[in-house]
Amino acid sequence: MKEVILDNDVIEVSVDDGIMWGRFKVKIFDFEAAKVAVATRIEACKGQPYPLLIDARYVSSITKEARDYFASPEGTSLVIASCLVLDSVLGRFLGNFFLQISKPKVPLKLFTNTEDAVSWLQQFKPKKDK
Repeated sequence: MKEVILDNDVIEVSVDDGIMWGRFKVKIFDFEAAKVAVATRIEACKGQPYPLLIDARYVSSITKEARDYFASPEGTSLVIASCLVLDSVLGRFLGNFFLQISKPKVPLKLFTNTEDAVSWLQQFKPKKDK
């Protein structure tokens, strides 16, 4: 069951079964919103890296500065791998554009449903010590 860890006007962050979830809550993502989203996610990590699922279905546009920041070392800090869940043609276009132009430093894949995204992220979960 997902447990909400942090929630603000930009992002809701939760963790479920070793995967961090971020649900974007703004339609237009600019650099300031990106900084808030990343800072909130990093705070929620408490120093532990996670595979990350971003639900970006509400977002209608993202600035170049925000894309660049998300792909930067700071933007990918404590992210093992990431996926974007998008549900529109425009969202898929923006996501593919981000992949081609910004070239994130961690594995990133686009999905149209959360079940497939979670299934893909499973391979990146840290192994538990026995």
